[in-house]
Amino acid sequence: MVGHVQSVYPQEGCGFLGGVHGRGQQVYPITNQHHSSTTFLMNPVEQLQAWYALHRAGQTLLAIYHSHPHMAAYPSPSDLANHTYPDVLQIIISLAIFDQPQARAFRLTPTMQEVTLQLTMTSK
Repeated sequence: MVGHVQSVYPQEGCGFLGGVHGRGQQVYPITNQHHSSTTFLMNPVEQLQAWYALHRAGQTLLAIYHSHPHMAAYPSPSDLANHTYPDVLQIIISLAIFDQPQARAFRLTPTMQEVTLQLTMTSK
């Protein structure tokens, strides 16, 4: 996730995290159609392709991730207004300090609640 959002900086990056039993296994990067540093809209074709790929892999959608290139890893008013998967975690990765990214996860409904993340960095 971090590598993906850093690769599209200064735009917001976005995508899915698929996995099994609450453990992330695969990142599915999706193009931000807004090409913006303050908002994102997932490309609908890529979103469906990612959805089908994670289900073919026997995974569930654990989280939707996106970056805040210049802001804290905290839901913006736009994030709160536009989330569409109420049962899925929202992971926000701040690149305000580019070489020290910070990630936080939230459940946005019924009330906003931060969830503890344990992230492991891997390279491919």
